[in-house]
Amino acid sequence: MAESPRVAPLTVDDIPALLPHLVRNALESGRDGEPFSRARSADDPPDTSAIAERLAVTWARPVDVPGWERGFGLWVGGELRGHLDLIGGEIESELHRAHLGMGIERPHRRAGWGSRLLGDAITWARGAGLAWIDLGVFTHNAPAHALYVKHGFVEVGVTVDRVRIDGQSLDDRAMVLRL
Repeated sequence: MAESPRVAPLTVDDIPALLPHLVRNALESGRDGEPFSRARSADDPPDTSAIAERLAVTWARPVDVPGWERGFGLWVGGELRGHLDLIGGEIESELHRAHLGMGIERPHRRAGWGSRLLGDAITWARGAGLAWIDLGVFTHNAPAHALYVKHGFVEVGVTVDRVRIDGQSLDDRAMVLRL
């Protein structure tokens, strides 16, 4: 019997499953009608060895130490198909905030999994004593923007021409959630 899809916090033991997902997700960004979801071209894959090294350190840091990170994953059929990252500030005075990033592979989008990942991360952040979650979403990514609004995030500004990917200028919408 196949395992039901599930959302769960990620651990260091999950890093080998996370890395291929990050590559698959990156290859979809801005391709075949999909909105850009990362600030790099799909032709610029993630450096998985550097990511693995970083997460082994940052996932172990307590939330009251600068540079902490936490991850949540969407598991489907025993494979990681979506992720959400919360990244703490780099200095002590920012430790009441986290920056959010997430990605779900195309076949698993618009099925409620992004909402589930986001809800679990928000619950975790409140329990960890955080006061704010910040994120950036490209202004053309209407589905992601709608998801964040649904969960209470509000826009605080737009950076015009924030990045240029594959010859396309993208504006970035800054959003925050007060926990």
